[in-house]
Amino acid sequence: MTNLFLLAIGIFTLAFIWLIWLRQNLIHALSKIEQIENVLRADFEKRNSKTPYFLESCRHKFSADRRWLLILRYRAELNQPNSSGPSWTFAKELDFEKALLHFAKDTKLPNIQFLEAKKEIMEMTHIIERKKNELNLAATAYNDRKKTFPYSLASAIFGLRTISF
Repeated sequence: MTNLFLLAIGIFTLAFIWLIWLRQNLIHALSKIEQIENVLRADFEKRNSKTPYFLESCRHKFSADRRWLLILRYRAELNQPNSSGPSWTFAKELDFEKALLHFAKDTKLPNIQFLEAKKEIMEMTHIIERKKNELNLAATAYNDRKKTFPYSLASAIFGLRTISF
């Protein structure tokens, strides 16, 4: 009877250690995703810091253009704090990116400042695209792992969330 009791405690302990190990693996994948998100956010901020030079270089020709004004509005929304904290979101950043890239690709000026600013923005955009792909791959891998048997059990017990991007 005593041996059976010790065996049950041993099995329970091993099962608990196994669940903690599964949880730790999922948390490690989540921290990798958060790290990529932080790098992506920093890259967005770098690109946004280059945007005023780009917009100023073409102000004299496009200040009445609807697309130029749209970029200004999106940039103002991204940088405008509200009472609950910063108003930045990935969705707003992606809207800004779409308008900025559309304007940059369609606009042609022989102005050297414009060309340099456009080149810097396009380089940052390529870096951001690689990071977005890396984030999507990491989020997909995490979500797929979370759905498989042992990890699904651990994520249900410990309440780990599904990642969407």
